[in-house]
Amino acid sequence: MDSKAIEMLAVNAVEKSMALCDYLSPFISDNDKEPSWDGSIFIYNNLIKKKSEIKGRVPVQVKGKLESNFNRTEITYSVEVAHLNNYLNEGGTIFFVVYINQKTNEEKIYYSTLSPVKLKRYLSGIKNQKRKSIGLKEFPCENLKKSDILLNFYENCVRQKSFAKTTPLLIEDLQKGDSFTKWTIPFSGFGEIKDPIKTLFENEVYLYAEIKGSNILHPVDIIPFSIEVSVVVEKDIIVDGIKFYDKFTRTRTTGRQTITIGNSFSIQINEKDNSSKIQYSHSSMLRQRVKDLDFNLRVIKAKEFYIGGKKIPILIPDKELENFDLIAQEENLKYYKKMVKVLDVLNVSEDLNLEEMKDNDIRVFEYLIKAFVDKKPVSNLNKGLPDIFIVKIANIDLLLNFIKSDIDDCTYIISDFFHSELVFNYKSNDSIHLRTSCFSALTQENYEKTSNIVYTEILPSFQKLLNLNDRIFEPANINLLKMLLAYDQRDNKNEKLFNAAKDLAEWIMNKDKNILPYELKLLNYLQVICRERDLNKVEIEQLIGITEGHSIQEDFKVGAYLLLGNQMAAEIHFEKMDKEQKKIIKESPIYYFWNKKK
Repeated sequence: MDSKAIEMLAVNAVEKSMALCDYLSPFISDNDKEPSWDGSIFIYNNLIKKKSEIKGRVPVQVKGKLESNFNRTEITYSVEVAHLNNYLNEGGTIFFVVYINQKTNEEKIYYSTLSPVKLKRYLSGIKNQKRKSIGLKEFPCENLKKSDILLNFYENCVRQKSFAKTTPLLIEDLQKGDSFTKWTIPFSGFGEIKDPIKTLFENEVYLYAEIKGSNILHPVDIIPFSIEVSVVVEKDIIVDGIKFYDKFTRTRTTGRQTITIGNSFSIQINEKDNSSKIQYSHSSMLRQRVKDLDFNLRVIKAKEFYIGGKKIPILIPDKELENFDLIAQEENLKYYKKMVKVLDVLNVSEDLNLEEMKDNDIRVFEYLIKAFVDKKPVSNLNKGLPDIFIVKIANIDLLLNFIKSDIDDCTYIISDFFHSELVFNYKSNDSIHLRTSCFSALTQENYEKTSNIVYTEILPSFQKLLNLNDRIFEPANINLLKMLLAYDQRDNKNEKLFNAAKDLAEWIMNKDKNILPYELKLLNYLQVICRERDLNKVEIEQLIGITEGHSIQEDFKVGAYLLLGNQMAAEIHFEKMDKEQKKIIKESPIYYFWNKKK
């Protein structure tokens, strides 16, 4: 068979396929003289194929190839780069390759919708190449699907044509700026779209950005070949009469739906044959693992659970149950619950990352279970451990109190530092030993990292000592500064720490009448407020009063100007201070506002 005959059969196959569609009319020639096209396919708005009802025209190129293997759903075809450039200048072209079996006269049509976005991807990085391979997939037999392919290709080419010669938008660039508003994946169809999500999965779609100040969609340099749609459904999930969760996630991909409950339990449903498969994978976080594992074990035993009152029967093959090892998992659950109890006793709200635990961490946690769950002394520890000790396990730091037992030098009674019987004193400026809170023993780093701090106990711990030490405001103020330094240091801000600092600053400001200077109390209170909101008129007037005071020390004026946002004035008064005073300012939390624009 010669090349002209192959081309004629290929064109005839495409024309016949299009002619069967109610909304399409092909005008393709087998001896077309155009350099890069064989004709066009016209798209109509409705079944009445009149000139007035033409929606648009799609340029077409058809190639034929003798081939006996029709099993492939996708193929590649080498195209001249010059043709690809012409297609881009035209604003897109649909490219057909028709496989022809010479013995049986069978034909199979493959296609590629070469939109401007796709063409720019094919042409990117090409230097001296003469040809480029493109990907094609089999053309559907359903006439409505054919029409939808041509319709959406045409509409996407219209959206993209004006951007054909511009640099494509990148997702990372859009996310950095403030002009982006939202993503859009448009799709049109001639028939009723009963399941929009399924339609997205089954068709080629493009991602567009909506930009502030622009009333057109902007194509993005990405083609979503695989789409995943997730929806959170708020319904109670119950097993054995116990509500474990109040929502689940339904995720749909091509041909599959996944119901995810918690972080570990999921049901995968094959939409073709409606078969299902249950999967369980351990969460890395301790508390979540306990919850998920408990739920999973109960579901296995009950062989059912309920979502929103609807019974979901569960039947797991014996072989899968053997792999899961029920008895071992039940023992694991018991141990995990003991670990959770340790965290609860120590008031640790942060969850423990089990995957970060090393062998030594596991051994240390066994000591903690013995101390806080079994309430027994812990033996075989090192001699001479300090009374106050930081125990680091994976992602958590615990501040604990170690008291040597009467049993031997290597056995200790371990307790929570914050609820120990230790008494804390400090030496005042006149060398008098005065009582203070256990929180005074903490450093800035402790406030940054310690996991077993109960922040709501910080203020009461100072308040209850007021009758024993009327100068308790001094250590309380030092503690406040450490808390603010720790708060500023962390990238992920600890709001519990901030609120505790705010309460402490407010108490010092309102309760202390004659221990600390008024200016110091005001500056420390307002620097907390400044981290939360803009100052009001009264607060600004109070700071101005400090700046205008003739007898006010320079460091107070520097602090006041920083909170007022007057950097230049702060620098002028900073230069009047000696070297030691400057060092103190730079190391204090008020320096957070240095060069900070309002």
